[in-house]
Amino acid sequence: MDRLSEIEERLSEVPAAQDEFLQFGREWRTIYGPETPFPPNFGIAVQMASDLSKARADLAALVAVVREVAALHTPGPESGDGVVCFECAPKRWPCPTAAAVQKLGEGS
Repeated sequence: MDRLSEIEERLSEVPAAQDEFLQFGREWRTIYGPETPFPPNFGIAVQMASDLSKARADLAALVAVVREVAALHTPGPESGDGVVCFECAPKRWPCPTAAAVQKLGEGS
């Protein structure tokens, strides 16, 4: 499995934290009533969950962009100097972009 697939798998395993906190808030109000204050720092936890949910979406978008870039920068035809990048010709393969994507795959 490549590194991007591993990242996508981990993202799919993480529950949407914000939804869990909102569900907790609804249950709290149902059990204890609307006048009962939430536990200390509940508001901070909800904000952190919101930030985590946004980061999760941002990371998924970044993985998608890297996949699109990788699809563009593929080995092209051979020239007198060797294989060139299909997108960056006459740059040799791997071009700097393809090399950066490969480095990500190595976990660097």
